[in-house]
Amino acid sequence: PPPAMAGLQDGGPAAAGQDLESAWRAAALEELTTAQEGISVKDLIDLRCRPELQPAVQAVVAAAACLVAGMEGGADPASEAAGAAQGQATAALQKPGHFVNSLRRFPYDVDAGSLPESNVVSAKRLLEGVDMD
Repeated sequence: PPPAMAGLQDGGPAAAGQDLESAWRAAALEELTTAQEGISVKDLIDLRCRPELQPAVQAVVAAAACLVAGMEGGADPASEAAGAAQGQATAALQKPGHFVNSLRRFPYDVDAGSLPESNVVSAKRLLEGVDMD
């Protein structure tokens, strides 16, 4: 089990369920935070300066932009069309500082219930059929 799940105490079925949910949320937040620490404004600027992005990179950046779309400081919501990945990726990379800040706020927005389901659906659609190898 993830480190955040260590030390759960048995307080009955209801308490155990709440403890387990809290532990999983803490573990997910810890993993997401660790992943986010690997993304810097400089890295995004370097990515933006590339003459062409691979389709998988475009799709991942576009999906991330889609997840934070319309949230405070996030990108504007965009089309879900397959051709929109390049546009969403480009738009997200135009303001790398804003994009990084939106990504860092993302877990807290999710925890607060501020993530529209439509953002998740749109992000999933952008990743469908993308070869990540």
